[in-house]
Amino acid sequence: VGLFWWSVWLSSAWAGIWICWLASFIAPIALRISLGILAINFKRQITYLEVLQKYVATFLWSILIWIAYLTMVWMHFPGYQGLSNYSSNTNWLITFSRFFFGLAICCALLLAQKLAIQSIANSFHEVTYSDRIRLMKYHTSVLVTLYSHAKRIKFGTNGSLEGQVLRAGNKINWSHFRNTLSLKGRSTPTIMNFTVKVQDIGAPPLAFTNPFSAEAIVESSLESSDETKKLARRIFDAFSNPLSRRVLTLASIETAFKSNKDAIRAYAVLDRDGNGDCTWEEALSVCLEIHRERMCLLASMHDVDAAVAKLDHILRGVWITMSCVIVAALLSTRFSTLIASLGTILLGLSWLISSTAQESLASIVWVFCKHPIDVGDVIGYTDGDTFEVQEVQLMSTVLKTTTTNKHVQVSNYLLSSKPLVNLRRSGPIEEPFMLSVGYDTPLESIEALRQDMCSWLATQGRDFRPGFDIALEGLDDQAQLKLVLAIRYKSNWQDPPLRMQRRNRWVSALKQLLKKNEIYGPGHIPAAKP
Repeated sequence: VGLFWWSVWLSSAWAGIWICWLASFIAPIALRISLGILAINFKRQITYLEVLQKYVATFLWSILIWIAYLTMVWMHFPGYQGLSNYSSNTNWLITFSRFFFGLAICCALLLAQKLAIQSIANSFHEVTYSDRIRLMKYHTSVLVTLYSHAKRIKFGTNGSLEGQVLRAGNKINWSHFRNTLSLKGRSTPTIMNFTVKVQDIGAPPLAFTNPFSAEAIVESSLESSDETKKLARRIFDAFSNPLSRRVLTLASIETAFKSNKDAIRAYAVLDRDGNGDCTWEEALSVCLEIHRERMCLLASMHDVDAAVAKLDHILRGVWITMSCVIVAALLSTRFSTLIASLGTILLGLSWLISSTAQESLASIVWVFCKHPIDVGDVIGYTDGDTFEVQEVQLMSTVLKTTTTNKHVQVSNYLLSSKPLVNLRRSGPIEEPFMLSVGYDTPLESIEALRQDMCSWLATQGRDFRPGFDIALEGLDDQAQLKLVLAIRYKSNWQDPPLRMQRRNRWVSALKQLLKKNEIYGPGHIPAAKP
């Protein structure tokens, strides 16, 4: 082969780098423009092309140099049809051909591996976090609207809010803004699309150009529970009437929104029980819940991002091993004998690595396919104990006991084999309550107790669901009556202190009504009436 064709091939390889890179860059833009409205149906595929631009260009370049080698070098060798029968001075042409073919296969495997990682990250985000992010963005926008309108409200001299500035505005977390603005630049292309979704939780990027805007102040306030309380106080004081009952009503916040429909939807965020008014305690509880949900969502997505990156590293190691094997097998005819020997050794060591491989695969499936828990979730695990999820890793999960605050690291393989109760994902929970009363307690007293509890629960719509039933479980050898009651909470047990506070109120009300209806425990002898 003459020097001319080698020069043509090298020039083609050099020019192919820029052509393939330009093609991978222009293709997504051209697809969006040419397909128009139809591009909505192919949004995910076009996004994949944008994110995997570097790997698509590498794959196209490997195909280009292999085809160029065959057409410009191989086919211009005299008698190339019988090249395999030539002496050793032509073996290097065969070696080059096999090497470029193996390089194309390796680049195709790399593109497939990156596409799989991107698909896992994107699908995982859409299934697990898209609804929570959409709801969090709406809740944040409601607070931003209320706060921006609250700054324009002026009261009299007593309790005037004019001139006051939320302390969060003076304590702007500048590192938060820098990290947010530079997040995209620090992301790896493999999980770029997933990382960009993390930014969707916060305010629009334009909000961070002015750190003293309403969006930036609300975003900064929601990073701290103390600042969230001040934000709630500012909004509540601005919209509640100080001369009457201190509650927020739909009429008081309606002026802050463009339409009555938007105001009704926003007021439903504050008035969780739907009774038509929102007290200070309820407004504070809602704001703190938004703060906790935001922090848990950010932490959970960060952990999953790290797990995806770790899975990418594992698959990259597998790809490197496979690439070395493929290239070596194509370049050496004796490599098949070595592969057979290595296969025999690995088969003999299967007892050593089988359990590790099984545990790793089960952990990956549990994290990315099942994914029953997120950071911040309160779960029931074993023996009735409850734990709060602190960190979700690829191979293990860190839990914290809700009673002793001890941190426990549990293998994901072990968690996948145990039934878990996710209290955050559960709806309103009903807790059974056992009560033993005297054997001679009349049914009329029990029915009177039921009616009194129903009347009391009707006034506690914020904390409990209406309705109350009493079941006689047994007579217990005619020594006592066993009653089965139920505490019907309005929400789940994601907030253990709130749950305990509600339970204490319920038990205290039951105690008073038991005394009112003269229902006593087994063996209790009531005092004689005068």
